[in-house]
Amino acid sequence: MFIDFFLLTMLACGSPTSETAGPVINGNAFSLSVVPVYRDEQADMLDEVDTLQLVVTQGDGERTTLGLLGTTSENALSSSVPKLDNATLTLVGRSAEAVIFHGSSQPLTITEGEHEIDIFVARSSTAVDMPDLPSPAWMAPMIGAGDGVFFVFGGTEEGLVGSESNRSITRYDLHRSADLPATKLSTLLMSPSAGGGWIAHTATAMRGTDVSAGLVLIAGGSTRFLSEAGNIVGQANGSNRAFIFDTSSEEIEETTAMFHARFGHQAAVNHRGEVVVVGGFAQHPEELSLVDFIEIYQPQTESWNVLSDPNDAGGVFQAMARLGESGVLFCGGLTSSFDYTDECRLVTNSGAIQSAASLDRPLAHANMTTLSDGRVLLTGGLVTEDQTFTTMAEADLEATDEAWIYEGGTWRMISSMRMPRAMHSATLLAGGRVLIAGGVSGIDPEADRDGAPYAGLAFDPGKALACAEIFNPQTETFSKLESCVQGTDSATLQNRTVAPAIASDPTFGALIVGGITAAGSEAVDSTALFYPSYTGSEQAQ
Repeated sequence: MFIDFFLLTMLACGSPTSETAGPVINGNAFSLSVVPVYRDEQADMLDEVDTLQLVVTQGDGERTTLGLLGTTSENALSSSVPKLDNATLTLVGRSAEAVIFHGSSQPLTITEGEHEIDIFVARSSTAVDMPDLPSPAWMAPMIGAGDGVFFVFGGTEEGLVGSESNRSITRYDLHRSADLPATKLSTLLMSPSAGGGWIAHTATAMRGTDVSAGLVLIAGGSTRFLSEAGNIVGQANGSNRAFIFDTSSEEIEETTAMFHARFGHQAAVNHRGEVVVVGGFAQHPEELSLVDFIEIYQPQTESWNVLSDPNDAGGVFQAMARLGESGVLFCGGLTSSFDYTDECRLVTNSGAIQSAASLDRPLAHANMTTLSDGRVLLTGGLVTEDQTFTTMAEADLEATDEAWIYEGGTWRMISSMRMPRAMHSATLLAGGRVLIAGGVSGIDPEADRDGAPYAGLAFDPGKALACAEIFNPQTETFSKLESCVQGTDSATLQNRTVAPAIASDPTFGALIVGGITAAGSEAVDSTALFYPSYTGSEQAQ
């Protein structure tokens, strides 16, 4: 089959997201118009392109690249390619050897008729502001469901202290970039026993088995995180309830409850698709206490298994991630005895809790990310001089810029991040790099928080960051996305933001949403999309 490929002149429109006339594929039995869609803020990238390519990758991996020089149909080229069989179309704009922008379609099967397909394109290795969420959100976990769709669960629209949570589930669909991509579903999270909504809960995509494909486990949480006085003590609304959300049907149903009510806990899925839940604040009306039992959700039986040995390491503010096929690793934070710890534990696939190599020093609010090869990257954290804990409102702790990789049973220090940070978020990008965003450079009662009470370890945002950076596992180095210094009000993120939600899509890149601002009394509705870079092998990085 012969396909004539040509590009009509690209003209930017004045809408928040613009469309242009684009390539048209004319086959013997079908024709396909490809319409580039882009954010208006990136319209200038079109002027930088002198070569455009359309890469056709069939479902079996066969790849054909159709190209032309210039930006008009006069430079059209012809090429022979088969019909589209579960094929992905990737539009790549180049200037000399540099990739200026790119974007990919969903898989297509086309044999006849006339068709038109929108392809969202964005500047390579750049973050771009996207339309806001319908309402601000903090402590609202987000997952990437694939095909450019993300889901945000619950959270608070207000801020850190005395905040009321909601039951909303928000879908953010990047295929609807020409319209409003974020919409609240009619499906709601089920009401907590105490009424209100959900905050400080977890949402974990259970990948790895046919049984759990496309399902999200939502576990624990509470209706709020801090009281009006800024205390966690006295919160008696922690929950042990758990729910399953189906990303295909967008329906939710209750599943077996955990044995222990908890909020502010962490969860990670092992390579078998089981969800490991560690720590969290206990439901206790009179004193501050932590849950010291680990639970594992098994999707095949829809049941929880409580590990018999109590957890003597990090119970809150620890870092946690899957360690290849070995299990789930967690390190640092505060123990159930309220000591800072440098200890690490591995929850094996058999349900045992094993000691792992300790950190160089106690760290709180560090971050762990599982790399493509199964190793674990640990970044940042708040540094304490000793292991003594006195109160959530610590006087003054600085974050570190140090980073380590866990491999072969030991931690190995690597090059430092571009800036110190803790309470930050991170996600693995397609191609293997890691995006790190937001957080704080430390906690300090004297930092400006616009009159909001100081929350200390409980995610105080006074020294929040608007900065983001990228970790490259090949060079084991970090690089900033944009020029940014501590205290800068705007850089990669629209706001200085603590603990934004972040998730990745293999085609569209990473979405960063929500969080709380440096003022502490405001949640964030802003959204940014980081677009991955593109290599000559047609693989996003």
